[in-house]
Amino acid sequence: QENYDFNIFELMSDKFYRENFHSYIIAQLLKNEIILKKFLEFIKVDETVYLNDGYDIIPEYSIKHDIKNGRIDILIKSNDKENNEDEENENKENPHCIIIENKLHGAKDEESQLRRYYEACKEDFEIDKIVYITPSKKDPDKQSKEGIPKELIETIVGYNGENNDFYAVLNDSLEEVKSTSNIEEWHLLLEHYLKIL
Repeated sequence: QENYDFNIFELMSDKFYRENFHSYIIAQLLKNEIILKKFLEFIKVDETVYLNDGYDIIPEYSIKHDIKNGRIDILIKSNDKENNEDEENENKENPHCIIIENKLHGAKDEESQLRRYYEACKEDFEIDKIVYITPSKKDPDKQSKEGIPKELIETIVGYNGENNDFYAVLNDSLEEVKSTSNIEEWHLLLEHYLKIL
């Protein structure tokens, strides 16, 4: 990694401590196919579901739920397969999705938070994973994850220095992004974000 005289994110003062700030940066980084592929490998999700048919990364994805409406920090969704365009098709396959809840700023879980996201999304999507990103290895609250199949929830630490954290996923992408991307901004964004993670 290069050493710069300043970090573009630290110049933004207290904003980089806010949840939405991290979510928007992470969402932008995941739009890069190299970074997304490394992320999918890390959380053990079949990359072909997203990379073969195309995908969307949606920050602040709104959901409606009986308990309380909300917004998923980041939703990764596969595009519909071409044969799904026929509304009459009884075998219509729902697109897949990954729900990302960003707790890097240390906020507590809201009431039934992950359960609300899960229940709202399972109507329209095949949910592959619910990723919970935290500053330490803290699992979601019991009340938040109640009713969700255990295997769907993946807790990831932002940085723990043990090469099994979100930092490692991004750092592993660095050289490939630098060597294959013809847009230098991807590399710059990734390098600067790694310094504050």
